[in-house]
Amino acid sequence: MTISTVLEVAIGLMLIYYALGLIVNLAVGVIKNLLDMRAEALEPVVKLLLQTDEDWLFHQFMDRPLMRNLIPITSKAFQLVNRQDGQRKSSEIPPGTFSLALLDTLATPELVAKGVRRAIERLAAELPDGSAAIMVPLQELEAADLAKGLSAAIDQMAAGPVQDRLTELRDLLVGRPEQQLDLIRVGVQGLPASGVKSALLSMIDFNINDVKEVRGRLESWYDDMMKNVTLLFTKTVRKWVIAVSLLITLIVGADSITIAQALWEQPARRAAVAAAVPAMLTEFGKGE
Repeated sequence: MTISTVLEVAIGLMLIYYALGLIVNLAVGVIKNLLDMRAEALEPVVKLLLQTDEDWLFHQFMDRPLMRNLIPITSKAFQLVNRQDGQRKSSEIPPGTFSLALLDTLATPELVAKGVRRAIERLAAELPDGSAAIMVPLQELEAADLAKGLSAAIDQMAAGPVQDRLTELRDLLVGRPEQQLDLIRVGVQGLPASGVKSALLSMIDFNINDVKEVRGRLESWYDDMMKNVTLLFTKTVRKWVIAVSLLITLIVGADSITIAQALWEQPARRAAVAAAVPAMLTEFGKGE
């Protein structure tokens, strides 16, 4: 027994299992794409993040143009997971895209109209019956007619704080750029009572001066939640790595004792292994 023989056997074992590791890595990579693992881990976390009644906010968010542009163009034929619409899901959502798409969702006319109607309802509850009667019909108007209804109510109101507030609400529906932050706030108010509504209100109403600050908080919130995606994805991939490794080990009959014995007893194989080491080191150097 010599030290060089022991080293050659050890190196031979390392090379063989390195090659098997590459095969496992390639096989798991194919499985990840076929099963859309990253997307399958991402969707439930985003859905939980934006959870409301009947997942309205989640579906509106995913239907934004910014989000639809993230959908891979690979057809359903190249995956095993069935999609009702024949499309794959987004496997990654950049924080900037998340914040922009969410703010775009919160500023949709339907949601803003809901928020305005709720603001009118709260305002009417604080007024005398005569003034409140003017605003009651506004709560039944659709989004397309609400701005006109507010204009009519403003004309009937005496000058004062109530008329000013109704004017502000009408301007929000018209969509003036200087009121973008107020538009987002009203959109959040239009959401049904939920955890995401409380979270958004706390982020938007606490010392916020412009939309840029809102985006920064939304992106930090999203980054924190994406840690759950990473954990879920890693856990799923780890299971597949173990399963594929066991399968390949059984198929090729990778027995360390048998391999080591063969290398020990056959100098030609040890020499071939030793000759392969410089090429392997060169490849490692290229990877760096």
